[in-house]
Amino acid sequence: MRSRRWSQAYPCPPVSSSCQGAVKLIEAAKKAGIRRFVLLSSVFADEPEKWGDPALAGITDYNIAKFFADQWLVRDSGLDYTIVQPGNLLDEPGRRRRHTRPRGREQGATP
Repeated sequence: MRSRRWSQAYPCPPVSSSCQGAVKLIEAAKKAGIRRFVLLSSVFADEPEKWGDPALAGITDYNIAKFFADQWLVRDSGLDYTIVQPGNLLDEPGRRRRHTRPRGREQGATP
């Protein structure tokens, strides 16, 4: 299957270097014979309805770019993939705890 060109498949937002850079890396991985791609995304990048939250309002352009890159990987790359969506960082002392997914959000295990 022939890949669509990024610019033909998705109109890119103003932060296009972020989404186009990810797509270029995905395509380079395919050419190199890599079968699984791990993409560092952003919290709720795949849930645009949550971008209006005050905690996320400052990174809307970034989430848009991540959304488009995530979509390319999932729908167009043909690769196995893992998308990591880290949560918000807090400006407070650490509690020495880790969560593998946001509370209340059902997701499968990371392969």
